[in-house]
Amino acid sequence: MAELVQANSFDKNITDKEKRKNQTLAKCIKKGKSALIIKATDILDNSYYYHLAKGQNLKNLLMRKTNEFLEKSARFIKNEPPWQDLKQQLDKLSQKRNG
Repeated sequence: MAELVQANSFDKNITDKEKRKNQTLAKCIKKGKSALIIKATDILDNSYYYHLAKGQNLKNLLMRKTNEFLEKSARFIKNEPPWQDLKQQLDKLSQKRNG
């Protein structure tokens, strides 16, 4: 269990946020399906609060990061309920943003 938590944890020593995000995702992919499901569930839980983000730029960034996760994790977990739920949530948020 501790290894799954570690895979989903940011390395605070990496100051570049893009590199830190990519490294965390790479750790999850390396650790396997369970780590990716945990990450999908975490992102899904956070996505319910995207509307509270200050400013459209931050909201756009959160949507982009969620979409990137979905794209990069699809080949591993796209048939798993947390991934599918996250995809539905992103679609809903996109419709609200564009509608």
